[in-house]
Amino acid sequence: MKLLVNINSLIPPLSGVGRYTLELLKRLLEAPEIDDIWGAGAQGILDRVQLGNLLVRLDSTALDDPSLYPSILGNPLWRRWARHIPGVRTAKLALENIKLGKILPLRQYIYWEPNYLLMPYPTKAVVTVHDLSHIDCPEYHPQSRVAELKRHLSGSLHRARHVLVVSEFTKKRVVEHFDIREAKISVIPPGVGPEFRPYDPAVVAEVRARYGLGRDYILSVGTLEPRKNIPNLLRAYTALPTELRNRYELLIVGANGWKSTEAEAMLSALEGQGVRRLGFINQKDLPVLYAGAVLAAYVPFYEGFGMPVAEALATGLAVMTSKRTPMADTAGDAAYLVDPDNVDSIRAGLAELLTRPELRAGLAARARARTSRLQWHTAAARLIECLENIDAAQY
Repeated sequence: MKLLVNINSLIPPLSGVGRYTLELLKRLLEAPEIDDIWGAGAQGILDRVQLGNLLVRLDSTALDDPSLYPSILGNPLWRRWARHIPGVRTAKLALENIKLGKILPLRQYIYWEPNYLLMPYPTKAVVTVHDLSHIDCPEYHPQSRVAELKRHLSGSLHRARHVLVVSEFTKKRVVEHFDIREAKISVIPPGVGPEFRPYDPAVVAEVRARYGLGRDYILSVGTLEPRKNIPNLLRAYTALPTELRNRYELLIVGANGWKSTEAEAMLSALEGQGVRRLGFINQKDLPVLYAGAVLAAYVPFYEGFGMPVAEALATGLAVMTSKRTPMADTAGDAAYLVDPDNVDSIRAGLAELLTRPELRAGLAARARARTSRLQWHTAAARLIECLENIDAAQY
């Protein structure tokens, strides 16, 4: 089987979609079922060797290193424009598509689009949809992205031979909103890498020292964007009794997103008052930061899956998250659930977990077993099965 993949989601800093793409591509490159694989996008056109080199470097180098990209994307200004100005990336891709058609016999390749919108490649296509937040809560996104998805997503879904989603929740919403047959949709949840596990105290201590973490801390991981609900988490934390805030720091980890003015203003005002923002960190340090935390707090308004919940559980950490699907489904009985709209509910959850170590221990004991089925090699095997069968009559 020959495969073509859109690699635009691999522009750092990697979002959840970017991490999903990266981890599955690493397994696809090793899969005996894949005879050839190319990546195409704003980074350029990469053959199997170049694609493999890119993935290795994404995993092991500074993610703002311009040498990661052999094309114009090595210019940080272009990368900023490509993310925020409608049409800039499309124009670049149009040029790359002309080149691609001259390099590959496209009709011999299956095209996997890991990020919603199919490119106009003249070949069989499979598309991954992570959520429908642009429909369910458009106020959480830039208007240009909402408009682009509303204009093109329906066409992508109906053109695709098969549709992949990350949760039963997203599958249900796609069926309801786009009138897609359930037989045309497969659920392939993300995996959790083996690096998300408990760590030796000496390893944890070294990472904590490197980031200057002297106190015990609550960890919250996620891109700074409205649906992650950082302002309500900050309000809940600052409403805790002084003795708890003096003992437990709130650590915010994640890249800058969009519509984050309120969250950024609150973070700046609270810096030095028990709240610290690390921003986007080296991804090799993230599992260790989970392992060193007292608990993970992730209370988004809306998600397609909720990777930080799974990552924290796999590390054996007590988790507080939203009582909404799919976070509650992912966590099951291994997390403390709160109402993301209610600051007092979040505050009460923090207080109870911080003052009841036996409750944290009980959640942590159930945590790792809950995510044992979420493996990247399992997700990759299911993806390969879908790719192999897109010509079947039921699709």
